[in-house]
Amino acid sequence: MSAFSTTVVGSALGVVGLTRFQQGDLAGAEKYYRYALAAVEGSGVARHSTNLAARRADLANAQLMQGRWHDALELFEQRDRALRSDTAQFKRTGSRHVGWAYALHKTGQSERAAQIANGLAATLLKRPVPNRWYIAQVRGVLGMALAASGKTAEALKAYQESVPDLIRRDQDDATAEASGYWRAFWQRVI
Repeated sequence: MSAFSTTVVGSALGVVGLTRFQQGDLAGAEKYYRYALAAVEGSGVARHSTNLAARRADLANAQLMQGRWHDALELFEQRDRALRSDTAQFKRTGSRHVGWAYALHKTGQSERAAQIANGLAATLLKRPVPNRWYIAQVRGVLGMALAASGKTAEALKAYQESVPDLIRRDQDDATAEASGYWRAFWQRVI
């Protein structure tokens, strides 16, 4: 094992990837996300490592934004299988992700996408302080998936619940996921 193959290096490279990602440099982000994933994979962490899951999601998101739906879907499915390998942890954290639902929708699996988005929204709404921006993303993807599945009334309800928080301009949620290129992407596709 080299000094490169550590979770610390993987996390640091993930931050560099995020910086590129938020600047709209998707090729640069993907490069650093690949390095980050390689570092964590090489570190010997367990298959169900949340750090490993995060690096896979990062790379999948970069691919998603480049329209590489199948590549992103493959990473999200790999992430899901790995997280399921620890039953106790999986019960607590699950593996649902807004990008996974979107990749499913874009690859013609809208009913499955709707199930994931609906379950994720329900989980997020139970939190003591829900992240309104993330819930808006999830509801927007739910709306897309429901519309594609022919459930127009349900889709319109999901969009109505999504759009106000999706387009709000205040900065009460200035997390990386609610700003920059990522925010613009979701506002555009939803």
